[in-house]
Amino acid sequence: MFEELLTLAILSEVGLIDSSCYLEKLDSYFLNAPETPILLDLEFLYKDINGAIYKLFPLTLTNQIDYHHFGKILFQEIEKIYLNNNFTINDFGQKMYLIWNLFIPHPLSEEEPFWTLSYADDCLSYGDEKQTRELYEKAFQYYS
Repeated sequence: MFEELLTLAILSEVGLIDSSCYLEKLDSYFLNAPETPILLDLEFLYKDINGAIYKLFPLTLTNQIDYHHFGKILFQEIEKIYLNNNFTINDFGQKMYLIWNLFIPHPLSEEEPFWTLSYADDCLSYGDEKQTRELYEKAFQYYS
């Protein structure tokens, strides 16, 4: 549950999805488990995306987030965005780097498929869009 909320908050923070996606999922989880302290805080104290990340991100640092599950959800959501093709490959690459740089904790940031988010768009600097797409598409398949 927290892995999905963190994923949606991150994607919203970097402008890949609308914050309503996060808020709808939060409401759904809260209605199913209103006694959960973190959900209670998120629902009433940290309703904005920055607040949500402030509340959820420390869970990654204290191993309360299942990294495998988080990665699977994150890359599934990123792949959906990629396939919708609402962003240029340059814009998409910049947002992937932001996710990697700002929200993937060390040492996870140096492991695949997360590491790919840091460099896949480098190929664009010399005009190789094909290789950039291949790198992202390979990362999307990591959890398959």
